[in-house]
Amino acid sequence: HKEAQEDEAASVEVVPPPNNLTHRNIVKLAVDLPGYGNQGHVKQALLDILGNGWNRNTEWSPGDAWVKLQDHGKAPAE
Repeated sequence: HKEAQEDEAASVEVVPPPNNLTHRNIVKLAVDLPGYGNQGHVKQALLDILGNGWNRNTEWSPGDAWVKLQDHGKAPAE
């Protein structure tokens, strides 16, 4: 069942946001997350997750985006 596999994936340990995470440095730090090879991957993921607002730094939470990036990184690349 596809749903069972998704449940297993959801139970994978999430990397907590680093203490120094900011809007400015999330792209640099998120490269180390599973599923990302370079800053371009991270920027594209932020665009997919947050839309064009990802570079207007007052409208989203870096910590929330950090968790969503990990979820996004697990998704198969289109």
